[in-house]
Amino acid sequence: MENGQPGRIWHTTVDKSGRVLLPAELRQLMRATPGTELIWMRSDDGVKLQAFADVLTSVQQYFQGLSPADESWSDELLRERRDEPSRE
Repeated sequence: MENGQPGRIWHTTVDKSGRVLLPAELRQLMRATPGTELIWMRSDDGVKLQAFADVLTSVQQYFQGLSPADESWSDELLRERRDEPSRE
């Protein structure tokens, strides 16, 4: 099976300090270098490991998909704030 394809398995051990060494192949696949923040997420399917930057990117894309394409949320907020005095 190729790198990164579903079903690939890596084996590692937790040391007595609770640390886990990520295999080099997995670090390369995740583009993890020293200092890379990793996120462990629990789901119904088990535990998932992702780089924080990848999680942040997917969250940003999710919220960008919720906003209207022709206007940013910050512009909408500013317009609402400017309109508040006239409503009072």
